[in-house]
Amino acid sequence: MVLKPLHYAAIIMGTIVVIFLVLGFDKLTQYNNPNSDELFSVDGEAVNAYVGGDAYNYIINGTRATAYFVVSGSALIAMVLLLMLQAQFDTQQLIRKRLEDDENKRIEDIVHS
Repeated sequence: MVLKPLHYAAIIMGTIVVIFLVLGFDKLTQYNNPNSDELFSVDGEAVNAYVGGDAYNYIINGTRATAYFVVSGSALIAMVLLLMLQAQFDTQQLIRKRLEDDENKRIEDIVHS
């Protein structure tokens, strides 16, 4: 199978889907705010922490994860549409080729009869 330009575009969209899914899940699952509770915190680096309160950080991370998931879903839809468009082009090309072959066969039959 020969890859065509729309296949390459679909591969790029698929890569975007994976990247933004990983980023979205990272925002949801990775969180560390060493400054949130001074009594029980272990000194460490803040991960996905933007402000002092945990609730605010969860809201921010949830919103950012939602945005990443929306971009990922949009890229997935674009990828499927690109593959469908390429399939439609391939089908039209196949139909044209078969019609030309049938027409050439009819002409040969007329000439040889």
